[in-house]
Amino acid sequence: MLRVSLLESSKLVLHGLQSYYKVSSIRKKKTESLEMLKSEVKELVLLMGKLESMLPYQDILTKELMPTQAKMSKGSRPKQTMTNAQKEVVATDVTPSFSEIDRLNRALASIEEKLNRIG
Repeated sequence: MLRVSLLESSKLVLHGLQSYYKVSSIRKKKTESLEMLKSEVKELVLLMGKLESMLPYQDILTKELMPTQAKMSKGSRPKQTMTNAQKEVVATDVTPSFSEIDRLNRALASIEEKLNRIG
């Protein structure tokens, strides 16, 4: 009886560790994505500054722009498309280290096998 309770508690601990490693890999992916986003935003700000310095000054509310703004209703938005960098981020699959998770899975299977043998 004591052995069964020890094995069951070990099983719960292993499930907890599996969850922890999954969450930590998700956090790592999130951190990497945020760092990539920050660097791209810095680059965009730099490029926008260069572009603004190269273009001549013109009043934003010219008569040429007014009709195009009138065409868009208040609730409508222009269609957003993904840039190549965004497509690469989506396509890139960061492979976390599964060795720890695999080891936990094997240990969990071993404990479940022992539990089945006992009762």
